[in-house]
Amino acid sequence: MLNCQDFLANGIVLPISAFLSRLLGPKLFFIICIVMFTICSFLCGARDGPDPRRR
Repeated sequence: MLNCQDFLANGIVLPISAFLSRLLGPKLFFIICIVMFTICSFLCGARDGPDPRRR
């Protein structure tokens, strides 16, 4: 189910993505997005989990 936040996020991200794609070129923009996704995924995976002693 889509929430209002989904529409708001798409309304903000899509124009910015289009602008950056025109500015940098679609190929470079795609490569930058893949690299950023990979780095962020690695950082999420490398993060320590929550402390089991804390509740």
